[in-house]
Amino acid sequence: MFRLWSALLISGMVLPQLRAEDRIRSFHSDLAVQRSGDLMVTETIEVWVEGGDKIKRGILRDIPLRRETPSGGWETVDLKVLSVKRGGKGEHYVREPSEGELRLKIGKEGKLLGKQAIHTYEITYIVREPLYLEKEREVLYWNVNGTEWEFPADKVSATIRLPEGIEGTKIWGYTGKLGEQGEDYRGELMAAGASIEATRKFNARENLSLVLEWPPGLLGPQAYEEERVLSAHSAIKVENSGGVLVTERIEVRLEGGLMRALPRRYDIRWGLKRKRSLEVLGLTLNGEKVPHEIRGNVLKAERAVKWGVHTYEIHYRMGRSLGPREGRDVLRWKLTRDYRWRGPVWAGSLPVDELSATVSLPENIEGTLGPVPAGTRAKMTSEGAEVSVLDSSSPAFEVRWPPGLLDAAAYKEDSFLKAHPWMVFGIVILVGALIYYLIAWVAVGRDPKKGVIIPQFAPPVGYSPGAVRYLDRMKYDETCMAAGVLGLAAKGVVTIKESGGSYTVRARSQAPPLPSGGPPPLPPTLTPEERILKDALVGRGELTLEDENWKEIRHARLSHEGSISRKLKKTHFLRNMGWWFPGAIITVFGFLVLCFSAGAWRTALIVGPLFLVSTWWVSLSFSKLVTSWRARRVWAVIFHGAISLPLFFIWAAFVAFIVFGSGPWAGTGVVYAALLNLIFYHLIKAPTPLGRKILDHVEGFRHYLSVAEEERLNLENPPEKTPELFEQFLPYALALGCEQQWSQKFDSVLRVAGQSPGRSDWSPSYYTGSVSGLGSSFASSIGSSLSSSLAASSSAPSSSGGGFSGGFSGGGGGGGGGSGW
Repeated sequence: MFRLWSALLISGMVLPQLRAEDRIRSFHSDLAVQRSGDLMVTETIEVWVEGGDKIKRGILRDIPLRRETPSGGWETVDLKVLSVKRGGKGEHYVREPSEGELRLKIGKEGKLLGKQAIHTYEITYIVREPLYLEKEREVLYWNVNGTEWEFPADKVSATIRLPEGIEGTKIWGYTGKLGEQGEDYRGELMAAGASIEATRKFNARENLSLVLEWPPGLLGPQAYEEERVLSAHSAIKVENSGGVLVTERIEVRLEGGLMRALPRRYDIRWGLKRKRSLEVLGLTLNGEKVPHEIRGNVLKAERAVKWGVHTYEIHYRMGRSLGPREGRDVLRWKLTRDYRWRGPVWAGSLPVDELSATVSLPENIEGTLGPVPAGTRAKMTSEGAEVSVLDSSSPAFEVRWPPGLLDAAAYKEDSFLKAHPWMVFGIVILVGALIYYLIAWVAVGRDPKKGVIIPQFAPPVGYSPGAVRYLDRMKYDETCMAAGVLGLAAKGVVTIKESGGSYTVRARSQAPPLPSGGPPPLPPTLTPEERILKDALVGRGELTLEDENWKEIRHARLSHEGSISRKLKKTHFLRNMGWWFPGAIITVFGFLVLCFSAGAWRTALIVGPLFLVSTWWVSLSFSKLVTSWRARRVWAVIFHGAISLPLFFIWAAFVAFIVFGSGPWAGTGVVYAALLNLIFYHLIKAPTPLGRKILDHVEGFRHYLSVAEEERLNLENPPEKTPELFEQFLPYALALGCEQQWSQKFDSVLRVAGQSPGRSDWSPSYYTGSVSGLGSSFASSIGSSLSSSLAASSSAPSSSGGGFSGGFSGGGGGGGGGSGW
């Protein structure tokens, strides 16, 4: 008894291990050949999910959309998925088309399958005309499971059902990997078709292919004849009003219904296209009037027909279809081949065998033909003209006659307002946006009157370098933070160390010794925004300005910006975004109306937003370029110039694309909207009276920092130039964009002290590290370098991902492969 229980226990442990992997227990295809030549496929896939890392949520089924032709080429296969089930119930799936195949991603994100369980999938789809129809025989050559499955399969089989009255004559197959011709199968012909199954288990990427033959010519007519237009004739009657009355007689072979894209004519004036009126008067099918639907210019017959040859007649009228040219009236007409069909399963374009037209002119008008295109035969008749097309082109032909012979209404032109009312509406909205912005600027955007600017020898009391720049620019940028860090260093709170191109900011354990001589040091107390910046950036430790510390640096930046904003916004200046946003909304609405009225909806929805963004970036880039130019930062000018010029050319390319691709109205509209919003975004900001007073002080201080040596002699009682004074005000010079001028003023002083900023061995007392290669002025270079480091390390580093793609089986239709996910 003990031995029996031991054997059962061991077998219970061993048997799961024998199948302890995700695998296909059974793959069965039910193939039903239709009389139309299509193939209905139902795949029943039974998988064992062990619980590893392959099948977690479901399976991936890759079905080829190409097959090899008998001549060795490749052709596209039309395929339509009808249903996907798991356990007999509908299962969620997503189609993921790729080159040469359709991937069905079966299962749902976040919903895991049961482990150590069997799951049965059923996929039903129909394939259009996958058969090989030959003179001596007709063949279904089909790959049952495919050569690209990543799992082994215990059992692979298929049954083939032929239409009633057709019996197979031969069934055989192949097994193995792609290109192999194994014979591990068993096939059998049956009264209704055939069956085939593999006689061994398959490893991954092994396949069962089948070939079934039957006598030719036994399928339905759809299998041997394609849907097509046998003939299409347009009878065009020119009316005295300038319009045309058209009757199209279309003889087609199809199942389902006809869709016809009727020709649309346009008047082109003032650089705008205007659709001419189109009125469908009726539709007949085989001589009987039938209901129809028209969307835009596409007419669809609402009555479906069975397979066969049918005759449609479409009657419609188009308004004012003439184009007067050089002293004559002209009817220009294009014989289009835009005929489509929609059947019970498939839809598509229809090839056209014969294409012709007749033109009837009003009584007592004799016309002549214009140039006759190649591949077209045309002649004048007593009533007008006859045209027939000899090749597969879609030619345009002209019929001409002397001017002024039609009714006066045929030559009357509408006014711009009547012809394009929505364009006028869009222009009015855009002009209204300008008026609104002007009113808003007068109401809240005008700056208080400047006071008398007096040179100041110190910054405003209580305003840190970062706060001074924020107020001067009325926004926060990288230099605000860089000036703030230098301000902390100048006050002896932190030190800055450079090593290998990276900067480390370290909190001082104690204040530096007082300088001997020179002005008194900066107050040891920190402003609120400086205290917040120090605590957030370094606390009592240190921080290296590198990507890995981007979260801490970003937190410090946001904290610094928030502190300055709370201190200065609304008390020192107003951005007035509440006034700007309505103007922006009005402008965008007017731009959309203008673009849609000009027929440039792609510009409105795609190119327009990209252009607005590019305009913003170009303006920002050129703003930095101008700032660097004024501050005489040579390397910064080169850097921002290298960025600004490509951005400008991209912006100009957008303008050219819009103007030439969508017309001058859409191009002018998008440029107008972008510039209007950009200009008033800056104009509508304004300082308060207190802010104006502080800005006057800042302007006087800027004058002192940037004034040339010879002009400095005209200032009353300027402070003595010392190295300590240079370090004390360097953060403010950086904040106001004049650090290079400030550095040049002290060149002689520091040279006497043996510390010329033009030499690579000079650095401030709070700075250690290499200074070589920073340019001719350390002062300007340390500012731009520190700003760049802070900007680069305050955002999350980028990451990349990857994936894989499967293949497809050759030699026959179907097959493919799959995996799990």
